[in-house]
Amino acid sequence: MEYKIGTNLLMLQETRFYFELSWDWFFHEMPKYWLPLFTGAMITSLFCGCTGYLSVQWFWRWHVLQRWRQRRHRK
Repeated sequence: MEYKIGTNLLMLQETRFYFELSWDWFFHEMPKYWLPLFTGAMITSLFCGCTGYLSVQWFWRWHVLQRWRQRRHRK
């Protein structure tokens, strides 16, 4: 998914690759794919991080407002 996002953002041709867990693959094939993979991973992590942060902030605000309403009704 990150590779596809990176290739779309960088306007590169998406090529199909097969991962092989070896030093040979890492040193000879990875240089072709690292930039779109890195770009897509950074964009995905920023999106997920911001979404998580905003979700927690919203939930915390909602929780505090609920507590205030409960306190107001008890008095």
